[in-house]
Amino acid sequence: MTIEQTIEIPADRRVYFDLPRYIPAGVAKFELVITPIHAPNDGKPIEDELEKEAAAKTAKRTADKRKPFEGLRGALQNKGVFAGDPVEIIRQMRDEW
Repeated sequence: MTIEQTIEIPADRRVYFDLPRYIPAGVAKFELVITPIHAPNDGKPIEDELEKEAAAKTAKRTADKRKPFEGLRGALQNKGVFAGDPVEIIRQMRDEW
């Protein structure tokens, strides 16, 4: 069975589609062939666009100098979770195991 459809690929490159109801649920081989109708980005090679996208993502990561868990610092402060003697809290945790 072949389903052929011409679509507009959005800038985010996410394409959603529904299969016809007569296609049964279950395991199936799915083959996707993409054939551009015109040159992408006014003839610029796709590699240039991918390199620009990768550079932008790298720049964003570099600009965000926070450590991964930095936003969690102090989250349990004044919550009473670890109130009391630290040694006793550790002993209780160990006893739970």
